[in-house]
Amino acid sequence: MSQNRKKLIRVCIGNSTTVVVHRILGDSTEDTGLKKYYQKEAINALRIAETCREKINPKAEPLSEKDASIVHNKIIANVTNELKARIARGYENIRFEEIEIYVAELLKELQIL
Repeated sequence: MSQNRKKLIRVCIGNSTTVVVHRILGDSTEDTGLKKYYQKEAINALRIAETCREKINPKAEPLSEKDASIVHNKIIANVTNELKARIARGYENIRFEEIEIYVAELLKELQIL
């Protein structure tokens, strides 16, 4: 286990939040240029989140239920706050009901849940 475990979890949460936000924003726009941008950003953030996840503990070993719950709840809260901020800046067609779906998919992808 890493000495900087809390920091790695924080970085993993931050990048996971970015992945979910950009996936939702990509689905909410019709502009293909923006969709490609959002996909690229989501892929980059996913790579970093995977690296952090691997450093926290090997993927073969699941995170404890406590840590998984904390990660899940913080990602949901961060994504909700970021999307609300984006709406305040004029973004449209953002569907909050998809947050839980995207977070669950991401956490399975990272083998956190």
